[in-house]
Amino acid sequence: MQDYYDILGVTDKSSNKEIKTKFRKLTLQHHPDRGGDPEIFNRVVTAYKYIMSVNNTVEDMKLQTNSSDEFFKKMFGSKY
Repeated sequence: MQDYYDILGVTDKSSNKEIKTKFRKLTLQHHPDRGGDPEIFNRVVTAYKYIMSVNNTVEDMKLQTNSSDEFFKKMFGSKY
């Protein structure tokens, strides 16, 4: 199976905006209603869903970490 990042032509360091832009371009290019290959279209959609779920999970983890850090700073002072 091909790497999801390779399918979209992005890296794991790409922003959500860059990923979304590439996804839209590829879906327009490969959409079956526009004469594209349905198999490629489905791979693009699957790759996008996977990458965005991973990115959202990472962002949620960062928010949870930051919010708990802020909580402890407020409770015990900034030295912790």
